[in-house]
Amino acid sequence: MSTPITEASNSITEEIDVASPSEIVTLLEKCDQEIFDGYKDYKSIFSEEMIKTIDDVSEHVIEMLQEDGSGLVVFSGCGTSGRLGFMVARTFNELQRERKRPEIFRYLIAGGDKALFTSQEAPEDDPHAGIEALKKISEGKDRVLYIGITCGLSAPFVAGQLEYCMDNSKFVPVLLGFNPEHLARNIKIENWDKTFLQGNYNLSPDPITGSSRMKCGTATKLLLETICLTGLLDMYHSEENMYVKYPVFVPWLLKFPVDTFYAANCFRFPCACKKSKFVYCLFIESLIAYTAPIFSTHFRGEIHMVFIFSFKLSLSSLRSGGNIYYIGDDSLAIMGLIDASECPPTYGATLDDVRGFVANGYKTLQNVEGDLSHLASYLHYIMSETI
Repeated sequence: MSTPITEASNSITEEIDVASPSEIVTLLEKCDQEIFDGYKDYKSIFSEEMIKTIDDVSEHVIEMLQEDGSGLVVFSGCGTSGRLGFMVARTFNELQRERKRPEIFRYLIAGGDKALFTSQEAPEDDPHAGIEALKKISEGKDRVLYIGITCGLSAPFVAGQLEYCMDNSKFVPVLLGFNPEHLARNIKIENWDKTFLQGNYNLSPDPITGSSRMKCGTATKLLLETICLTGLLDMYHSEENMYVKYPVFVPWLLKFPVDTFYAANCFRFPCACKKSKFVYCLFIESLIAYTAPIFSTHFRGEIHMVFIFSFKLSLSSLRSGGNIYYIGDDSLAIMGLIDASECPPTYGATLDDVRGFVANGYKTLQNVEGDLSHLASYLHYIMSETI
């Protein structure tokens, strides 16, 4: 295969365009499961190497937390990657706020906050804009953990920031992406004297070819949350107390068949990291958090039937010229906004086809640029102050 994995088609969903709603749900579940099972001969997300990497990055999160305000953790990306970076930064700043500790998590997204809701392609291809954004957000900080997110390892906005980080000692640069090294290629970037070398941890192809918002998005969220959660828990809680909690979940997890949760992967690899048992337990917790909804949604039972029924209603609504609205509060509503923002560039939907509404609007969102309703009518509508 000469095509990068993130741009390849998935053999599981080759006929998804002619599948029934029930069959589509089953196909998507099989694709989701590849995140945890591994893909072909590539290593699982639960491999010793991956757990070691998570541990190393979480140590740097702890380092930034210990800087007591002079440290910073920056998540940067384009499109979905930047939106997930925003959501993770928002979540962990809230946890810091609850502890009355400095809110050290920041996000950068190509095109600014408007890109949280709609595609902004031109800034994504500008490495200089990425560098300037990083300079501004990191000004006055002594140490910065920079995590650049680009699923296909092809975003010039992130590439420029990475080069800047490597030339400045106060930065700890980390790159998160999902293509194998042997498929690396050099891409000429306009108005820049560098190329972008693709290659990193690999993941199986997305259900819809090239739609990295799906499986790659899930893996990005899982990894970022695990990195930050590990850092915060290790910073603020003793390991002894955490060990008391997690063994409650592990026996519950193992009640299910291996082919359902693929829990065996978690136990086959000895963890070569500083706090291996601690990280290992957090991975189990993350596995539960991400696969339990898959189990209840994609398999049998009443929840499965409700999901299929909702699927059919959504299909009927769009076919008859109607809309799909996500309505909610806090982080779940924000996930709806992220999904709605991806439908135009990914599926050719209009801005009206799928929309999101958040209770209390921009006050809930907590984006850096605040109220954007003056920029476009659909931004006001999306972030309506009342539901």
